Amino acid sequence: MTGRLDLLVTGGTIVTPDGTIDGALGVSDGRIVAIYPAGTSTPPASEVMDASGRLVLPGGIDAHVHTRAPARPDRETWESGTSAAARSGITTIIEMPMSNPPGSTAAVIRDRLASAEGSCHVDYAMYGGGGWQEERAILEQAEQGIVGYKILSHGPPPGREDEFVGLFAESNAELYGSLRQIAKTGLPAVVHAEDASLLHLVESEVRAAHKGDPRDHARARPVWVEEVSIATLLILARESGARLHLPHIGSEVALRTASEARRRGEAVTIETSPHYLSFEESLLEKHRGFAKMNPPLRTAADRDALWRAIAEGDVDIVASDHGPNLASEKQGDDIWSPNAGNPGIEALYPVLIDGAARGHTSWARVADVMAAGPARIFGLPGKGRLAPGYDADFVLCDPSAEWTFRKEECASNSRDSYVMYDGKQFQGAIETVVSRGRVVAASGKATGPHRGRFITPR
Repeated sequence: MTGRLDLLVTGGTIVTPDGTIDGALGVSDGRIVAIYPAGTSTPPASEVMDASGRLVLPGGIDAHVHTRAPARPDRETWESGTSAAARSGITTIIEMPMSNPPGSTAAVIRDRLASAEGSCHVDYAMYGGGGWQEERAILEQAEQGIVGYKILSHGPPPGREDEFVGLFAESNAELYGSLRQIAKTGLPAVVHAEDASLLHLVESEVRAAHKGDPRDHARARPVWVEEVSIATLLILARESGARLHLPHIGSEVALRTASEARRRGEAVTIETSPHYLSFEESLLEKHRGFAKMNPPLRTAADRDALWRAIAEGDVDIVASDHGPNLASEKQGDDIWSPNAGNPGIEALYPVLIDGAARGHTSWARVADVMAAGPARIFGLPGKGRLAPGYDADFVLCDPSAEWTFRKEECASNSRDSYVMYDGKQFQGAIETVVSRGRVVAASGKATGPHRGRFITPR
């Protein structure tokens, strides 16, 4: 390129899914226009950002976020949720449809988009609700620019039925009907895989046999119930022609069931979450409801298997499953009463950076699961890579810096529920976060105006 750049990022190590490049990154009009290997000449620039000794990582895409906005501003708002994203290296979120009313119709999706406009620090995309068997309900959502459909394979939590209309399909017939309609759109079906009838049976038996032991939550949702659901979904997706995406995979058994199917040629992609890479189910004893999520935490062996799968390419995405709940909602007299779901967006990129810094995986794989993978699966134009023609979304990271996660420093309105991560030591510190060529966070705080825009699939 000739002429003056808007921004030149010099002296850093640029991380891509294919490896690293020592050199400079040139940006104009919010997009990357060139990468200049070390030792080559660069054009003049209106602004120069010195990245010496730093990694230049792609801006993270968190493909699994529940802000629940605008229904519960006490838990999270678009502003607080995207501020949490920006400060932790996430430059695009994909928002789940759980709200009240739920984003499972075209009208509600339009209303949610209107509430987000002008309130977001980072770019955002939307899921719709896939728990419908009617073609019109599915196609009308696609026309609003969603990137995929969320389905729960079990029913809603008691007392929250109104938040889940159009989001769940409990029987195999309902799941097949939904997948068959979703297949017509070409968009992925993102299915929470736990068999509904088996969950009901096992939980009733666990409740009868125990008296509030915190590990009862994990006993009530055993790995094999997830395995049965995944095996069934693979068949239903194959027969319906749907693209199946499996979120929050936390066990080696579930991982193996899905990855072996993919090696046989099935159209399935796999996502795990930072809590499964960081903790194990024994934490339920210590933190009780603050360690409760669905599916539950598993064992140390499962955690290690997930890290190996990331390194070997069997995991496509790592996403937060950010589920903000107030601290009061994570407490109770027994393990059954606290809400499931934990904030996680501010831990997502730090967990992956720490894992690479400690040798659990490569920096190239971090770039893939945090950016290129989500952009590829959900068709996000201009996102996911540090390469000419792509949006200038990137993170400057000091890989040698050590720091401590403090929940009081978080931006989420549900920061007090970051109990699992509070006090955890990390290696590799995020210093500056840039979205479309503009700094959106520095030194752990979101900065500047709300410039986030709605992203629709290509």
